[in-house]
Amino acid sequence: MRPREYSTEQWKQVVQFILGRCIYGKLTRGIFVEAAAKFSISRYTCSRYWDAPTKQKESGKTIQLINGKKFRKYSTSIHLDLTLLQSLHCSKGCTIRSLAIGLKSSKPTVGRWMKSRMIRSHTSAIRPNLTGPNKLLRL
Repeated sequence: MRPREYSTEQWKQVVQFILGRCIYGKLTRGIFVEAAAKFSISRYTCSRYWDAPTKQKESGKTIQLINGKKFRKYSTSIHLDLTLLQSLHCSKGCTIRSLAIGLKSSKPTVGRWMKSRMIRSHTSAIRPNLTGPNKLLRL
């Protein structure tokens, strides 16, 4: 399970709480458990929060509590091109795979379009592949 992300403000509060409980720069016993109970987070999260400033302090840098998590920007949804769909030959729309190739998109995208009813299956009584006499027989 992925660890829950907390705000930078809460991170600062936890670190300041732990700093306030330090005696001569040393952590007292049970400080992480105490901080975890106060802020309703795991003691492992408290330990992780405390780890960053101590590493910065040991390397001689100033302590900066900045959340370095980079958020992934998801691409916008791919829109269905109806003109391209209408221009496809009927043999290209038989399967999801051939339809995806014809629409220049992926199979999961075409599956999502089908699930959201943007694309529906359609059968016609008059098939364009039939010859003239066979069309008359079907009518």
